Amino acid sequence: MDSKCSDIIEIIKTKVIINDYIYVFQKEVGDGLRYTCVQRKKHYCKGSVTINSSKTNILKFQKHSHNPDSAEAEVCRALNVMKENIINNFDIPSKVYAIRKRSYQINRRSCLFDAK
Repeated sequence: MDSKCSDIIEIIKTKVIINDYIYVFQKEVGDGLRYTCVQRKKHYCKGSVTINSSKTNILKFQKHSHNPDSAEAEVCRALNVMKENIINNFDIPSKVYAIRKRSYQINRRSCLFDAK
């Protein structure tokens, strides 16, 4: 994340994803909300971000001690989509999982064919 703080903020329940770094809500501070890196214990990461209350702008951030994990961020996004489908559509969890898995496999195949 650069010092311009123009990065896209993805809100997923009590988590925030910015540049494939995942943060979890820690506390309210002054004029914003503080989130800390989910890898805080695993990597002893001091990465954190404070965003405004409307969750649209980054107010300040602390650098991470590790690289972003795009796979973990994608899993977080996929789980959120599946949970929303279950709640909003009253779908059976196994059905939602099967649909999402099929969609993922199709996307992976198209990426493989596009790369050739």
